[in-house]
Amino acid sequence: MEFIEITSDNAEDFSAYIDEDMADDLDRVFFRGIGALEGGSPVGAIVYELKDSENEDDTKSRIHVLGGESDEIKGRLIEEYKKGLAEDEVLESFYETGDEILAGILEKNGFSSSQVEGPEIEVTIEDIKKLISVLKITRFPEHIQSISGLSLLQYRTFIKNCLFKGRHGICEDLSYLSKNWFEPDVSSCAVIDEKVEGMLLLKKTPSGKLIPQLYVDLGPDSKKDLLFLLAHTCVKTVEMYPADTKVIIRRHNDSVRNLTNKLIAGRKGDMVFFGTRNEG
Repeated sequence: MEFIEITSDNAEDFSAYIDEDMADDLDRVFFRGIGALEGGSPVGAIVYELKDSENEDDTKSRIHVLGGESDEIKGRLIEEYKKGLAEDEVLESFYETGDEILAGILEKNGFSSSQVEGPEIEVTIEDIKKLISVLKITRFPEHIQSISGLSLLQYRTFIKNCLFKGRHGICEDLSYLSKNWFEPDVSSCAVIDEKVEGMLLLKKTPSGKLIPQLYVDLGPDSKKDLLFLLAHTCVKTVEMYPADTKVIIRRHNDSVRNLTNKLIAGRKGDMVFFGTRNEG
């Protein structure tokens, strides 16, 4: 069996295991892919993402994808994955999946396993319409606008300020992402005296899902402007996307969880299997 690096250039060869959204992420700096070949033909793949990689004492890895034509192949991929972690000084691996069989394979390879409510919740543009009525904001002050009007310098300066304060949303690689990686017409910003004070950034995946990536305001009126940013992006998405467009919200911290509990009351994440393994 042969193992090769999977990149966005050859990800299509492994489309039986890697969907188009994950293939697109393989261009990103902290994503890694390993493919298994037998007789030159793809027979399995694993994709993972480095987390907290700027902190050499706490670097983790999240397994996003593990697929193969047999359990043996998946086991061999996990062995190759283990070898790859040493170079990046990963101390812990983790996974979350709704696939019980996959969770079982990972458990056999040294991972813990438990069932928890997943951090992601899914809504549609139709749900966003209802949220607009809850927010009761449809008119916006001049300093609330789409990021399409920002200069590159304005964008980069705000991102630098966010990272200085330890704020990167769900993007480990925020410093590497261009303004146009996000949806420029529906992503919102607060600009006062030419200085960007806040942003709500959305990414549209190749499959058409919208995923909020960063929601931060560092200005003196942050509490008020955060609501304006949210309402502005909601209005723009309703204007620009079909009602059945999926919006995936990853509740990556308590602030986001508290906000969704308040604004999308009763919406729960799917139950998933979650587990970790010490790699130190």
